[in-house]
Amino acid sequence: MEDCQKINNFVTAEEAEFVPLVCPVCKNLLMWDVSHTELICDNDDCGNVTTSRFISWIQTIGVRDMLGIGPAILKEFVFNYESCINKQATVEDLYDDLAGFENNIVLKEKFLNMFTPAIKEKLKQVINNLYQPIEKDKILYAMNIRGLGVTICEKISDIVFTAFNLNNAEQQDDELNKISQIDGIGLDAQNRVKNARNIISRLFYLVPCLQTNLAGKIERIAKITVTGSVSIPRKQFDLLCAKNGIELSENIKDSDYLVTNNPNSGSSKIQKANKLGIKIITEEEFYDLYKINKN
Repeated sequence: MEDCQKINNFVTAEEAEFVPLVCPVCKNLLMWDVSHTELICDNDDCGNVTTSRFISWIQTIGVRDMLGIGPAILKEFVFNYESCINKQATVEDLYDDLAGFENNIVLKEKFLNMFTPAIKEKLKQVINNLYQPIEKDKILYAMNIRGLGVTICEKISDIVFTAFNLNNAEQQDDELNKISQIDGIGLDAQNRVKNARNIISRLFYLVPCLQTNLAGKIERIAKITVTGSVSIPRKQFDLLCAKNGIELSENIKDSDYLVTNNPNSGSSKIQKANKLGIKIITEEEFYDLYKINKN
């Protein structure tokens, strides 16, 4: 009866007959959001919910502050990526060994070749950003949890990710209850996080890979391009670079060094580096140069 009263506050009795009861996509029963002003589908596997979260993730983690990547390109990104992996795209797919761009060069090239040259160059940077560290509040915002805007995520992200680092559900709740004690943040945000427990838990494994170190942003000291494989998992290599202020770039022209373990391969990147006068160094020389411990 309480929910019916809420409906009567917004629509007439005749209009109430047309209020939907199930999601038109997944047929899941709709529920009122925590403010009791909107009917929502809380099924994390719903096609619409999945696509919205995927776009939010690309926009926040991939595009970041780049210009020229609008809704039309993002829509094309989703369509082309799903064509490449032959299924609906999820955030988790981006970090999968087979469906992700990081370890599947063939997939990456196939995807990028579906775009015009100008857009292709921008999307190279978007893809690179997907695997670069970013602040915790932006990771939480990218999860596209209803009602959690930029400002709220900035204030509660430390508490949220501390809570989800705990294995015990009761301990998680005790930590999450601190949200409502933050100045300007009430029970509404706290309840929204608790209602989104499933999706945060599902994506929590990405947080350590994507957050900056505790000191905050690191001043960039160099930019490199890498060609060929490295001796450690690429995700580990990228994280080492980020922690030590080394920016990775696909564009050799902007780089200080080209890093390769096969300097005599004669690849196009090596030829271009030689032409541009970009110094070519090996992986071990790179570690020595910047005093990086890979172990």
